[in-house]
Amino acid sequence: VSSEEKNRNIARKVVVAKNEIRAGEMLSLSNLDVLRAGEGLSPMKIWSLIGQAAPRSYHAGEPIRLDTKK
Repeated sequence: VSSEEKNRNIARKVVVAKNEIRAGEMLSLSNLDVLRAGEGLSPMKIWSLIGQAAPRSYHAGEPIRLDTKK
């Protein structure tokens, strides 16, 4: 296993809540961000989230997930 493969999950960027998001709130670029958080949705999926209602509440910095489990 190369060092790049070892670091891939650590350095992977994911979509996170920029600030508190309440369940049902519309997702937008103003409340979503992309950070190195390890696990979560790829930044390439951010455009498919825009305009959707948040399935649950999220804390600032929390990775956004499509499932409703915490």
